[in-house]
Amino acid sequence: MWQVTNERRNASPLLGFLPLFSSMAEDIGKHLSANLDLEFLVEFSRRHVRMAAIISQWETAGVLTVQRLASRDCVRWIDDGLTCETKNLNELGSTLRTLDFSQFSRVELAEEVSKVITALRRFIEYNNFVNTSDFYHHLLTTKVMTYLGAAETRDPAISPEFAYAALTTPDKTVWVQEEEKDFLQILRHVQHDPELLSTARANHAPASLQCVHADLRRALEEHAQKYFWLRYEQEGDTLTAAHFYSYLTRMLSDGVDAQVGLDCIRERRARSRNHFDTARSSLQLGIEADHWVTTARLLVYWKLHLREAKVRFYCCTDSLLTEAAIRLSLDRQQVRHLTVEELIDALRGTVRFDPAAINRRIKYCVFHFSRSGTRVLEGKEARDAFSVVAEESISGEVSEIKGTCAYPGIARGIVQQVLTIEDADQFRRGGVLVAYMTDVGVVPAMRKACAIVTDVGGVTCHASIIAREFGIPCVIGTKIATKILLDGYTVEVNATTSLVSIMSRACPAELTAPSDPDESTQDFGLKLSLPTARSALEPSPRVSSLSQLTSRDVSVAGGKGASLGALTRMSVPVPPGFVVLTSAFDDFIAGRKLAPRLNELLGGISDQRSLRLNSKSIQQLITETELPSDTASEIHSAFQDLNSSYVAVRSSAAVEDSTAASWAGQLESFLNVREQDLFLNVRRCWASLFSERAISYRQHCGAGPNSFEVAVVVQRMLESRVAGTAFSIHPVTGDSNSILIECCVGLGETLVLGRETPNTYLVRKNDLAISYKRPGSQRIGLRRAQCGGGNESFVLGDNRTDDMLSDDEAKQIAAAVIAIERAFGFPVDVEWALDGTVFYVLQSRPVTGITHRNSDRREIA
Repeated sequence: MWQVTNERRNASPLLGFLPLFSSMAEDIGKHLSANLDLEFLVEFSRRHVRMAAIISQWETAGVLTVQRLASRDCVRWIDDGLTCETKNLNELGSTLRTLDFSQFSRVELAEEVSKVITALRRFIEYNNFVNTSDFYHHLLTTKVMTYLGAAETRDPAISPEFAYAALTTPDKTVWVQEEEKDFLQILRHVQHDPELLSTARANHAPASLQCVHADLRRALEEHAQKYFWLRYEQEGDTLTAAHFYSYLTRMLSDGVDAQVGLDCIRERRARSRNHFDTARSSLQLGIEADHWVTTARLLVYWKLHLREAKVRFYCCTDSLLTEAAIRLSLDRQQVRHLTVEELIDALRGTVRFDPAAINRRIKYCVFHFSRSGTRVLEGKEARDAFSVVAEESISGEVSEIKGTCAYPGIARGIVQQVLTIEDADQFRRGGVLVAYMTDVGVVPAMRKACAIVTDVGGVTCHASIIAREFGIPCVIGTKIATKILLDGYTVEVNATTSLVSIMSRACPAELTAPSDPDESTQDFGLKLSLPTARSALEPSPRVSSLSQLTSRDVSVAGGKGASLGALTRMSVPVPPGFVVLTSAFDDFIAGRKLAPRLNELLGGISDQRSLRLNSKSIQQLITETELPSDTASEIHSAFQDLNSSYVAVRSSAAVEDSTAASWAGQLESFLNVREQDLFLNVRRCWASLFSERAISYRQHCGAGPNSFEVAVVVQRMLESRVAGTAFSIHPVTGDSNSILIECCVGLGETLVLGRETPNTYLVRKNDLAISYKRPGSQRIGLRRAQCGGGNESFVLGDNRTDDMLSDDEAKQIAAAVIAIERAFGFPVDVEWALDGTVFYVLQSRPVTGITHRNSDRREIA
């Protein structure tokens, strides 16, 4: 069966496809098996490309490749060959960049084209093994995961997914990583030099770089000499010093702190090394397992470096192909739709081409690659040839797709498909990046993504590598992501379980509104800052058990922590836990000397765009900075005392859950957290105090200096059968004589996020009679992930029930809410859960924004 194995946009046959697929069809069999006969069909339709293979042949090539990789000699041969041919390709590319092809004869141009194709074919002969091992069928990924899953471990918390991500991340950096660091060093130099900074800000768009300071101009020219190819892919823009100057001034106007960026790079790499050491020391890998992990790590490095080496080389050939087009009286696209033989023969004068005929080929053609050679098919013959390819069948309305975990984690966001470089330029920070596959030119967009989902790829694919570099949840190899996950959909990416779930198909208004130009006109007038010095008071504890806290401890435990402490003292059933106090956050900020950088970023927020950019930078700085050792020690000790494998980690701000402002949903919570992720999720809770929505909410509420006081509640995680909320006053009508209960199957996060319509109950306060019931329409629930930490969605199916709660359970919840309201003296919003049949209160906060209808008509503002 023929199937589409990949798609691309804005591509042409000449360099990116013809040498690659002809080599794969003609050369792979020489190294793997004389009986292997690979065929490929590549369809070009107005520069939209679809690549198809006979799946059984492709999988056979993968099986044979993985068998060969079992030999250390074979791995060494591939590594040595790639090292040699990559060096040759780079040297030839650099030479091509220096040549003036206008002085060449047509025959000499033909000879240069022949050199280019020969170098590519030698290079691709080794590159083939990276593709056949894992590109579509994930055979190498499966092999590595099998060994990791079977390995004995000293630490049961080290999952195969974590070990896979940690152990296959290369220790060597590649060009794209070096470019990020090099450019930030230029930016830092400018930010530290008042004269350069003033000049750059004054001349953000000069007609000529001659007016730019000589030192800066020289640095940018050197940078362009190294990284001119970044946006080229198979064809595109060659970058100049002027481009990088424009990028630099844009970063200055966005308030990007170069030192923060450089620190993040250093911390990312330190974290990667630490994860590698942790996984390597915890797992007992035998000789074979160690070989496969080492091989995968080597191929991961080569996959990324080979991609950028090819892109650089394609860019270096641009002037050669441009000159060939001029000599043949063709345009850029026409010459790129010739075969290699046609181009060489045309330059030698043995054939001539009608531009109209080439335009028909650009409109639609199919290339058939086999061991016997390459054929170009056009018109009806091309359509008939490609008709053997099975189209992906998608039946009904798909709400969930599955792939392979490239980097574990859970994220939720709005889909933005990135199918071209231009799509990457428009990518909004915090979105879910969905692509056929990723490439060098879209790395800046990948840095902004909260998650990445691709149609194709395995352990060695570009998306996997970048996701591990930046710690971004990533699901690869879904085969249908670009067809199912459309722009504007809200999705949850649970990379730990390899699932992507559609939460909403409604396109948010911000995606249809004008973006950056209008954002800069919205004045925030934000005046926020953190104290830059540590308090002179005696050191205080950084952690406290819930049983030690009271409702008066809001300043140290936050609203949620103080409320839970008070509930515990009232003998209300609350899951045991502890609070990481506000003093721990203060010590973290002061001890790591973060306040000056954070204040600089806060001070740079003046409009919507700077809010988005600076908020992200602040959160990244906090999450990537390690905890002080004494704080980490206290948290670890308190966690051990809980004797629980899974915990809930919830933010608890000092201004939260007050009668003035609930802050509900503004800060982050993380459920089913395991020990190895505890410190990171504590930092994520702290970081959520600086999210776009939290900063905006703080501004809206006019919050004062203590709005930066934040604690974190850590509690034993329940496996809730049913969970929900209960109000002691109706939040819409203001009726204070009834308890409103809403609930759903599984974790209450489903209800809080508004994903499903809950079951609703009204219970009268005076006699606990149930006066009203309304069944919901819940289809999807949330529960602990079956593989590792975090959560996963599940379909209720036959488990759906109109009566999630018995009457007695509804009355039990109502009675508890009445008791809490009486104890606190104000209307309350209570989150609760039933772990089996055992009732627990998870949170209680004042109800805000409601006017009583029946009691004393006090207004809760």
